[in-house]
Order: sequence, then structure tokens, then C-alpha cells
Amino acid sequence: MENIVKAICRKEGIPCQSIQVLSGGQVNAVFLVDGKHVLRIGAREDAGPRLERETILLQNLAGQIPIAKVLAFGQEQGCFYQVQQYMPGQKLYAIWKNLNADDQDAIAAELAASLKILHSA
Repeated sequence: MENIVKAICRKEGIPCQSIQVLSGGQVNAVFLVDGKHVLRIGAREDAGPRLERETILLQNLAGQIPIAKVLAFGQEQGCFYQVQQYMPGQKLYAIWKNLNADDQDAIAAELAASLKILHSA
């Protein structure tokens, strides 16, 4: 898979000195490239149409909700892929119990507003 990641990076003009496998990809292989880009490679046969729909949706939602910018979508060596900017941060479930009630309420309100926009798209 590393060869495919490097080929995609060359094709998209993305520097590729380090490749880190990320966990949590349910239907895609997910990699962090040089700490700046997230590369998702579709693992199922429906990956092309699915990633293309998602790319269009995310591009349409840009600026409306806090999401990573999609930088590229394509196919390389028979694999469909999507490249996004990396958004550093902490996992909400890991810090939730340490947040005060006001911060929890603000995050819940932001999530609700984002979900409303997402469901209307």
C-alpha cells in the first residue's frame, strides 16, 4: 500500500517523506502524509462513486461547517482516493469529561448546528 500512497502523492504534487497509518477508517485505508495531508484510499468496489459523492458534498459544505478541505479526488493503480488537509486536535470523547459545562454546551450547540446543515445538504 505504501507504493500506492507514494504514487498518489507524486501525482498530486504532495511531499511524501513520512506515511503514518491512521486508525478509525471504517471502509477506507487512511494515512497521514507528512503530518499535513490525510489520504483515504477506498477499499471496497463501490469506493469510486462513494468517494466522489463525498468529495462533492464536502466541497459544497466548505465554509458552512468546520470540515477539512478536500484537496484532491482521483484514481491511481485501480484505487480511488481522496486527499484532505489534516486538522489537528483532540478526540472529543477523550476530553469531554474534563470540559466544564459551558464548554460542553457550546460544543453540543455547534454540533447540532452542523448536523442541521449537513442533513439539509
